[in-house]
Amino acid sequence: MVVWRPTSGGDGQSPTFEGARRSGRTRPPGKCNMRGNCGRKNFFSPPLPCPQDHVDAELPREEDFRRSLVQVCGPDYARGPVCCTSEQLESLSANLQQAEPLISSCPACRNNFRDLFCSFTCSPNQSQFLDVSSTQQVTGEDGTPSTAVKSVEFYISDAWKRAFYDSCKDVKFSASNGFVMDLIGGGAKDPDAFLKYLGDERPLVGSPFQINFPPASQTAASDGIGFGNATKPVPPLPFDPPPRHCSDPDLLSRCTCVDCPDVCATLPHLDPPSSRHSTCNLGTISCYSFAVLLLYAISLLVFAVAFRTSSKSRRKGRTSLRHRASGFSDLSDGSGFERVRLNSDDYFATGNIETPARGSTGRRHSSVASTPPSNGDGLIGARGLGHYTEEDSTSSSAPDSFGRGLGVGVGLGTTDALNALGTTQPRTYAVSNLLSRFFYRLGLRCAKSPWLTFGVAALLVSLAHIGWRSFEVETDPVRLWVASKSESKMQKEYFDHEFGPFYRTEQIFVMDATAYQGMQQVKESKSHLTDAKAALDWERLKWWSDVEDEIRNLRSTPNAYSLQDVCFAPAGRGSPCVVQSLMGYFQDDLEGNGIGPENWAETLDTCALNPAECLPAFQQPLKQNIVLGGIPETVKEAVPGGGEGGGQVRDRPGRPSDARAAVVTYVIDNSLNRTEVARAEEWERALERLLFSIAGLGSDTKGGDQGGEEHELARRGRELGIRIAFSTGVSLEQEIGSSSNTDVGIVVLSYLLMFLYAALTLGGPSSDPASSRPVLAPGNNSHHGAHTTAQRERETRGGGLAARVLSFLPHGSSRDDRSAQNRQDARPSWIRRLLLKPFFRGSKFSLGLFGIVIVLVSVSAAVGIFSAIGVKVTLIIAEVIPFMLLAVGVDNIFLLCNEMDRQNLLARKDQDADAEPSLGGEPSIGIPTSRPFAAQSAGGDDDDLSSEDNLEHGYGSLSAHGSSRYRVPSHERAARALSRMGPSILLSATTQVTAFLLGALVPMPAVRNFALYAAGSMLIASTLHCTVFVAAMALDADRVESGRFDCLPCVKIRDLGRVPHDSLSAQPATSSGNSLAGEGMLARFIRLSYAPTLLRPGAKRAVIAMFVGLLALSSIGVRKVEMGLDQRLALPANSYLRAYFDAIDAYLDVGPPVYFVARGVDPTLRQGQQALCGRFTTCQDLSLANTLEGERRRPQVSFLAEPASSWVDDFLQWLNPVLESCCRVRRNDPDTFCRPNDREALCQPCFLGREPSWNITMDGLPEDGEFMRYLLHWLESPTDSDCPLGGQASYSSAISLDRAQPEGGGGRGGGGGEVGETRVEASHFRTYFTPLRSQSDFIEALKSAQRISSEVSSRTGVEVFAFSVFFVFFSQYTSLATMATQVLGAAALSVFGITTLLLGSWRSAAVVTLCVSSSVLGVAAMMGVWGVEFNALTLVNLSVCSAISVEFCAHVARAFMRAPGSLPRSHPMSQRERDERAWAALVDVGSSVFSGIFCTKLLGVCVLIFTKSDLLKLYYAKTWLSLIVLGLVHGLVLLPVLLSYLGGRGFSSGEEENDVKRRLRGANEEAEEYGPLTQDTEQDDETGSE
Repeated sequence: MVVWRPTSGGDGQSPTFEGARRSGRTRPPGKCNMRGNCGRKNFFSPPLPCPQDHVDAELPREEDFRRSLVQVCGPDYARGPVCCTSEQLESLSANLQQAEPLISSCPACRNNFRDLFCSFTCSPNQSQFLDVSSTQQVTGEDGTPSTAVKSVEFYISDAWKRAFYDSCKDVKFSASNGFVMDLIGGGAKDPDAFLKYLGDERPLVGSPFQINFPPASQTAASDGIGFGNATKPVPPLPFDPPPRHCSDPDLLSRCTCVDCPDVCATLPHLDPPSSRHSTCNLGTISCYSFAVLLLYAISLLVFAVAFRTSSKSRRKGRTSLRHRASGFSDLSDGSGFERVRLNSDDYFATGNIETPARGSTGRRHSSVASTPPSNGDGLIGARGLGHYTEEDSTSSSAPDSFGRGLGVGVGLGTTDALNALGTTQPRTYAVSNLLSRFFYRLGLRCAKSPWLTFGVAALLVSLAHIGWRSFEVETDPVRLWVASKSESKMQKEYFDHEFGPFYRTEQIFVMDATAYQGMQQVKESKSHLTDAKAALDWERLKWWSDVEDEIRNLRSTPNAYSLQDVCFAPAGRGSPCVVQSLMGYFQDDLEGNGIGPENWAETLDTCALNPAECLPAFQQPLKQNIVLGGIPETVKEAVPGGGEGGGQVRDRPGRPSDARAAVVTYVIDNSLNRTEVARAEEWERALERLLFSIAGLGSDTKGGDQGGEEHELARRGRELGIRIAFSTGVSLEQEIGSSSNTDVGIVVLSYLLMFLYAALTLGGPSSDPASSRPVLAPGNNSHHGAHTTAQRERETRGGGLAARVLSFLPHGSSRDDRSAQNRQDARPSWIRRLLLKPFFRGSKFSLGLFGIVIVLVSVSAAVGIFSAIGVKVTLIIAEVIPFMLLAVGVDNIFLLCNEMDRQNLLARKDQDADAEPSLGGEPSIGIPTSRPFAAQSAGGDDDDLSSEDNLEHGYGSLSAHGSSRYRVPSHERAARALSRMGPSILLSATTQVTAFLLGALVPMPAVRNFALYAAGSMLIASTLHCTVFVAAMALDADRVESGRFDCLPCVKIRDLGRVPHDSLSAQPATSSGNSLAGEGMLARFIRLSYAPTLLRPGAKRAVIAMFVGLLALSSIGVRKVEMGLDQRLALPANSYLRAYFDAIDAYLDVGPPVYFVARGVDPTLRQGQQALCGRFTTCQDLSLANTLEGERRRPQVSFLAEPASSWVDDFLQWLNPVLESCCRVRRNDPDTFCRPNDREALCQPCFLGREPSWNITMDGLPEDGEFMRYLLHWLESPTDSDCPLGGQASYSSAISLDRAQPEGGGGRGGGGGEVGETRVEASHFRTYFTPLRSQSDFIEALKSAQRISSEVSSRTGVEVFAFSVFFVFFSQYTSLATMATQVLGAAALSVFGITTLLLGSWRSAAVVTLCVSSSVLGVAAMMGVWGVEFNALTLVNLSVCSAISVEFCAHVARAFMRAPGSLPRSHPMSQRERDERAWAALVDVGSSVFSGIFCTKLLGVCVLIFTKSDLLKLYYAKTWLSLIVLGLVHGLVLLPVLLSYLGGRGFSSGEEENDVKRRLRGANEEAEEYGPLTQDTEQDDETGSE
């Protein structure tokens, strides 16, 4: 040890010494101001030194004294006088030995520490830097009064102070994951605070008298304290020997990287996550958002200007005359095409067509005055228009209105003419024809044999339900959200097996009511801590002491387990439990430790700043951030006293006693043994009940009755203004379960309302022959009928091919016709009229309910099938799949039922025409009809359809065995309906099933199981709809025709007569006269208003602009989505755990522990030791311990807050012979270890006298078998104040020992077995994260830990992985973005591929895929708006979104492809043709999509808004609301517009022309054409150019 001595010149001398020397006034060396022991203050006080008046230092008289002096203070004391006695040296040695285990790992700190106190006690020049400032009266050893030192002034130079502090400030104490400075310096942050802590008088745990360290300025100005006979005091010479630095190269100074940052290797630079995710802002808007919006605005402006300019240019340059008949310009591409005729007769042979002419306003006018042709069997369709040329005009001419009116097509909806128009397309698609033929045959077989179909389906469904015997619900979060082969799961299982599962914790926050109420504000800003009151005062401390006594005495029922039975006890069962509480500072006994209202705060502050001095019962230091939270930086307090400043308020630094929350944690042992876990859970439930009674919480915050008498502690706590927030090991699971139970009713109600809506909506009146039979006026001739019809039709808007085709369908009867019919038929009684209401006979309530039952049966069957093969059900499956399947299933039901109604209308029209001769004239003007099929089939070229062709095209031969009112039997009509709708259902179902099957490739069980169940349910439901439901439709049609009640089919009404029936199929004509038969209000609105408006050129451009804007906003919204899942959302709104989680965020100042597990390394070898260690000079520069220390120094990147607990370093330090109380062996038998209570005289340090001696170069340290021998003993050595480095409490669970025969025992450290049979299998290095406040913090902390592990593994060759209790749940987020890309990308590809195959057009498929993708992106953006975080549950929702979006789009797209049109895209009328087809698609299926999906889901979602669970509100109600709204607008707004621009060429339905001619033959030629999309000349010009 170096002792300060004056040296010649200026070397090593302080400025004060130089000034004193030059002035000639210096303190002489060899003088003492303090020596010997003069007595004690009391029985417990240590001996106090005697004040001296600059007496001479003395030479030691005993050789043992000199030898001990050299051993304690170093070779500098080997000769010369000293100022201490042997008694003082003995006390000094004992005090230094207490600090030795803490600081011995860093020689610089250790030697500076010893130098300071050896010089203070024994330096021969003591009087030069030490003055006695006060004395006190004590009792001497002989019992007489004596004078002893009370306080001294120890003068030290600032340079030495700084060097001393710097050498010790970074030294770690691994066992507590802390710093030595927290234990020996009170957590000091500067040299003065460090020395002050060392000098403060604390008789039991610190200095026995006060040692003051005056600052340098005071030292320089002081003349010291007068001594001897000096007339003037001489200034002191500050203590200023050459200090030791931790980076010095000599072994007596150099420290390792763990304790000295200056010697650490530099880690690669990394930017913190906050900087990686930061974005620039322009005011309140991000730069990205500003750029996207600016780009959109500029693009919109450029497009508008360019369009306006090009429009003017086209109108100016178009000067050529239009063709006199076709309406085309002679500059168009119309020439060169050949007109297509259906027969030799011209369609307009008898008509007078006026050639269009330009008026002054530039508009075209037409005048059509035609008479009904004698044989109107011609059709001019889209192809005929495109091929019409001047050469053909000699025989006939096309109406000008055709160029302006948009046609309709496909026949998927309400009109037979749509079906007819589709036949004019020259292009056929083999896949479509094949599917139509297949579904026709399937429907015919099922409908002909409905009961056989029901039986086979019931048998197969019953077989599927056998799997319910293996039904299991997966509730384990790990097995639910973590893939079975997931690396994080396997690591958790490995950790649990080798080290035991992570502890169970019971945590309680004690707060003032103001702090409890202000948790949200504190979470936002720590500045709000000053607004709350401190959690503790003396009365509250006593109250909490009583609460802990109550918990210690708590017994569970029925087995009466206590805390001692279930707690984690590091030293073994029966030893003290680990209870991290501020009461541990007082050894759980306030009165016994002399704590009262006067000193409780001071004692608490002292213990919190120096936890090593106030060890709890389990003998591990309690750091203040573990037991106290929310300590404000400054606190306002009143200045005491009435003098100057008295009564004022001043700011002072916050103290531990000012903490806004006291945090108490009971650590409960966990186990893989279910019996042990059940024991712990029983005690936890008892603790939960106790805390509820103490907190005064009722049943509104926890299920069950909390009534009864108020607990005494609850009453006291309420009077003291105390609030507590708590959680037990069983709380979360119980609260989530109670949340699910409270929401069951809401979810069931949501489903019931959707069921009821769908059933009632489908329960609208059907095509009842009695009610919708055409009403014929006797005596009317054909001319009169034609005139009346034409007069009514001329009231419609414009004319065109659409109207000519739609006029073929039955219309409602006129008022006169109805009156005549009513006069003819006798009016029934009101009872019969009531019985004949549609609800009783003509509704489809039972049929709709049956379709919904099919949906539920499909889910149930899928559960049975997948349960049988071992795929477990999850709560997500139970909540989401029925909801999703209802959307798809109800839409299928709507489509099939609507098409069945259409088939009924067509079949009834044929039957009515057959009855015309008996009525003596042409049919009434109200319902235009065609010739009967029977009559037509006899007419030459009309009977050439083979039976196979009829099957192929969906029209079987008409037999006479049908209903008396239908020439087409019900099974035939059902088959035709399926042939029409089956391919559309197949398209949507196939894309959805394929997308879900691709999603099943994701390894996460929750997502995979959901995808499998969704795919299976979808497949089964679609199959049953196309078989069982079709058979049910046929039966329902038979029921209606036989006059049976809907809900009571066994009741039949006889003699129906001709009673007018309020049926959808017999709606009276509206004033406009253009309401179609069977058409509802919604369908009429779409046909007359919505579709024409949407497909106007200006409207389409506006739609494109709006959706591009929506896409831009979606790209902004998606960036606001954050990953994670706040577990508060899974709790009821009034759950007590919400306050607990808020308290964690606001007041818990420590993060979760993280373990770095090392395996695949042999620590018995020197190479393995050097790869792990950090406290020896030969450790690898970036060993595991050194890397963790380097990462700890950059917490913004690593999120590591505490020094790592390195077992290998502490174990090897435990062997240091300087630590006399640690590793000990028998003096007479060095191979035998001493027990902890063996007398010191019998034992000696293990490595005493060993050659080579113990040193920090690791030479001579144990290896191989010797290493294991010492290691096993170390793991059994107690961790106490005598030897804090003992491994029993700190590391007994940190090392996994592998025996030679694994079945023989263990896996845990401890003893047992021979040394040669044991090896270290794995070990972990524990540290703590910084406080993690948000989901992103947890995710980034996980990523950082994984990065550190990977880097250490690559550098050292040791297999290292990180484990923390939350890793297994948050590991999904490291790959969730990739997983989402795979699932959604695969879904998009499958949508594109399947729609391309089934639609026959990659253009239309691309449009559908674009709409689906845009819809999904919009939902993702709304997640950012709603605050929905991205997690596996969200991924499931997005999968559902893609499926339902396909349902919104697929039917419209197929209807578009079946609509007529085959013009090449270069043709000038191709744009108008696509508009016609888009209009037809909307008319056909728009109402079904709106009613079947949107309305059904909207009703269910609205009910979910009332749920108590925020999880259901946010992740289901709000997300699905966004889904159905965006799906609707994309399917019925954007999709038709994009198809009108980009859609592919349609294909023929495969019907023969003679079949078309048969249905056209009865059309009224005088009916004015219907042109829903008539445009003026300027609009036509613009459209034609697009």
